[in-house]
Amino acid sequence: MIVTKSAEVGSAATTTAQTATAKKSMGKDDFMKLLVAQLEHQNPLEPMQGTEFTGQLAQFSTVEQIFKMNETLQGIKDSNSQLNSSLALNMIGKQVEADGNQVSLGKAGSSALTFNLADKAANADILVYNSAGDFITKITQENLSAGRHEVVWNGKDSQGVRVADGNYNFRVTATDADGKDVQAATYTRGTIDGISYEGKQVYATIDNRRIPVESITEIKQ
Repeated sequence: MIVTKSAEVGSAATTTAQTATAKKSMGKDDFMKLLVAQLEHQNPLEPMQGTEFTGQLAQFSTVEQIFKMNETLQGIKDSNSQLNSSLALNMIGKQVEADGNQVSLGKAGSSALTFNLADKAANADILVYNSAGDFITKITQENLSAGRHEVVWNGKDSQGVRVADGNYNFRVTATDADGKDVQAATYTRGTIDGISYEGKQVYATIDNRRIPVESITEIKQ
């Protein structure tokens, strides 16, 4: 009879474990309930060994630590969000540089395209597109060192015709002497003329384009 009862109890414990596993994510309370259920429904003829119980307690401790770390990280994110909001207001009117691939063409008639190469490149093509994704022009540079580079686009398309003022995108494709790709990071710049909020995200407005405040890498002035 004991064996039969244990089998039924074991089945109940299995069901409890399957239910907990079926959850999308297991919290520390779920983990503790599952551990208690295992203790209550363990087979009397084969009780849980001390080492096994200690191991499960250690797992519970790990789960609890992970939850505490996640709570701490969320707190840091919330603090950073508030800090970004305060700093952003002080950046209005400042010229900044940020991660991105947009460039504005205005009355000056030309614009600087800034990028960084992870390694030296034998050839680099800087491709410019309009906001609709249509190709505008290509600027080719040769024998570039690793590091930061700035190329001036004269505001003309591949036919030499001056394009309309507005926002454009650019990308850089570079290769080394062996024809292998060289990683290139692009940057956008401009003067912040406004700040906007979307939930906890803070955006800076530069020439009618929004960029996340945390993507700003340098304040020019």
